[in-house]
Amino acid sequence: MSTNTIGTWLKNARVGATIQSLMPSVVALVTALGTDQFSSWLALVAVAGVWSAHLACNLIDDYFDYKADMLKDRQEVVRKGIKAYTAKYPYLTDGSATLGSLRWAIAAFVLLAAACGLVVCWQRDWAILLIALTAGLLGFFYSAPPIKFCYWGMGEVVTGLIFGPLLMAGVYWAASGSDGHEGACCVGADRSAGGEHTLHP
Repeated sequence: MSTNTIGTWLKNARVGATIQSLMPSVVALVTALGTDQFSSWLALVAVAGVWSAHLACNLIDDYFDYKADMLKDRQEVVRKGIKAYTAKYPYLTDGSATLGSLRWAIAAFVLLAAACGLVVCWQRDWAILLIALTAGLLGFFYSAPPIKFCYWGMGEVVTGLIFGPLLMAGVYWAASGSDGHEGACCVGADRSAGGEHTLHP
């Protein structure tokens, strides 16, 4: 049986974990509904790009952990009380996939994410590319040398930045055609006029 099917690589990339990026994407889309330039098809393209980038980052994490034989380091991290997986890539350890095939899978997901991003930037604003690149670099260096955020206790912070403000700002901009500045100005004006506000997480 072939181990290079789309379904196999979706499983290897932990597709079930993409709920972490899909949920904030949906929140951003709901927030963008009703804006003057809302585009459903660009919204879907943006979400597809986020989904593919998330899968790519999961595989990139596996790649650098396995290549550098970081299992011992992760076990040490666990002993120190910082969250880490100790059996993340059974498809590599059992020989059902190789680093070469893993690189191809990463490239495929990255290309899909890049294609979605280019479509959005072409239709909306190239400034969105800065958001995507920032999120991409944070995701890449989550476990890639020389930074390896997750091994310095920064994994949760980086994940929060990616799946929080960066992801939601990018998806909202793609869907609405606006960076949300107008809404922020309205809130600021209302606050200066004595309006009451409730903050929601």
